[in-house]
Amino acid sequence: MATRGTKSVTVSLTFRACHTCPVRILFRCLLCLLLAQALPAQSSNGYLTVGLGSRQNKLTSQAALGGEWIAGKGLGVGGEFGAVAGHDSFGFILLNGYYHLLPYSGAVRKLDPFMTAGVGAILGIFETLAMVSFGGGANYWFHRRLGLRVELRDMVAPNRNFNKQTWGFRAGLTLH
Repeated sequence: MATRGTKSVTVSLTFRACHTCPVRILFRCLLCLLLAQALPAQSSNGYLTVGLGSRQNKLTSQAALGGEWIAGKGLGVGGEFGAVAGHDSFGFILLNGYYHLLPYSGAVRKLDPFMTAGVGAILGIFETLAMVSFGGGANYWFHRRLGLRVELRDMVAPNRNFNKQTWGFRAGLTLH
């Protein structure tokens, strides 16, 4: 009687430690945002947005969770992570610079328009690609610590195999 041999397959995933990994950079920035609450004359907020957009002339839905720290003169830094769902879905993380057109003066303003630009990564199933992001929007504070955020964002991955543009209109809540 002959016995059948079995084959064994071993799969291992190895991740190289990287100090410039986008996830580590975003984590460090978000940690700085949390620690910045103790500094005087500073402001920070977090937000959750959802919306619709387009990628390759096809409808997409988008969601993002993020935060920003605003220093004096209206300048700020922030990070966010989110997802774009549609024909080809992906996740993303961003590190953004912000400029608030009406600088923070200690008093809460009802309308807070801003511009933003930054760098990040598209997190696909099989690869991670660098991208740039830019846009603008406004926070409308209807309560001292709670507001509505609306924004238009454009994300571009300038890669020879993946030169795609994704834009979206998003709205959601922001917390001071």
